[in-house]
Amino acid sequence: MKRVLGLLSCCLILLASLSATQKYVVAELFTMTWCASCPAARSALHQMCDDEENFPYLIPLIWQGDGLHQSPGYSMRQSLYNFSVLPYTQWNGSIGISGVDFPAYIDAYNQLAATVSPVEIYLSLTINGEDEIIIETTTIMTGNVTTTNNRIVFVITYDLTGVMDTDYFASVKAYHEENFLLTTAGESQTFSHAFPYQPDWEPDKLQAVIIIQNMDTDNPIVHQAAQTAISISELPAPENVSVNIIDGTVHLNWDIVNDANSYHIFSSVNPYTEDWEEPIAYTDTNNYSEPVSNHRFFRIVASTAEISD
Repeated sequence: MKRVLGLLSCCLILLASLSATQKYVVAELFTMTWCASCPAARSALHQMCDDEENFPYLIPLIWQGDGLHQSPGYSMRQSLYNFSVLPYTQWNGSIGISGVDFPAYIDAYNQLAATVSPVEIYLSLTINGEDEIIIETTTIMTGNVTTTNNRIVFVITYDLTGVMDTDYFASVKAYHEENFLLTTAGESQTFSHAFPYQPDWEPDKLQAVIIIQNMDTDNPIVHQAAQTAISISELPAPENVSVNIIDGTVHLNWDIVNDANSYHIFSSVNPYTEDWEEPIAYTDTNNYSEPVSNHRFFRIVASTAEISD
């Protein structure tokens, strides 16, 4: 059976760059399901993220310490910040706030957003043909850093709205870190990491986050961060679709769609009452045939995905 390498009708590359002078603010919120005050903290952070006019440089991370959606890396981040009270928020590794304190959150953001960064980041998020989600980043040093235990952290967040409460809007679902050895202005390096793409993920709910941070517990300062989403652009629907039945075989033909690498064929007995959940076939040509059956309706979706045997 043929395997589709990619996702339906998706162009999955978006580049985002940050100013060399503007430091972005990573707000890490640590929660547990039993924590009575944690929903209020999550809601406060959500409110700030919705206010892009006043908080344009905010990058939220919600670390879940237990439950069905426990975040990988939770214990590592907890050890780095050495906190014991929940909810707890850490702002760029330099301002820790225990409990729920909305005015303190705002003060922390304003203080940190007024600082500059010695790092410029170019970031992309893609899904490849092997069911992997790839974060790739090029970092350019525009200044010097004096810390020496620096790491680059790769994070995938997911909006769990509809699965959990709406305040789980940036739940950490994947985590990886590795050495970051650049320290001097003019140096640059490209990094990448692949995470398994989960079949129940919806691409438009994903965010990729990159953090460059000193990992010394006495000064875990974030030097810079970046965030981007997957940009999904639908290809146009195939035109001039024809259906012919010849000698007990249904033949579908349609015009080639520019930029399409494959087509996904769906069918239904009654499209008004049934969902078109799974394609019945994939093809890299602009035609498809099958024996006559109880299929009465067909849908053809153009895709940028490639097909391999």
